[in-house]
Amino acid sequence: MGTNADREALEQLKTDVSKDVPDISDRFKGIAERMGNGSVWYGTQADNFSTDLDGEKGTLSTSTNELTGDIEDQLANVPESDGGN
Repeated sequence: MGTNADREALEQLKTDVSKDVPDISDRFKGIAERMGNGSVWYGTQADNFSTDLDGEKGTLSTSTNELTGDIEDQLANVPESDGGN
């Protein structure tokens, strides 16, 4: 029996995504905090932008976490070996 190339690719993808998820999730954290406390930009537009940025940060975090789960779901459905082919 040989190894399943699809499974190996999914496992590598999961490893790569898992490395990047914390970075992606925190990418906007610093700027959102600076915007939110008024040290970079202040006023109504800044408040609105900061609120929008917080929302997008949450969406990005949710999406990256769902991606990891989707990869795990696919791995559960791919056999470890290719059946000898």
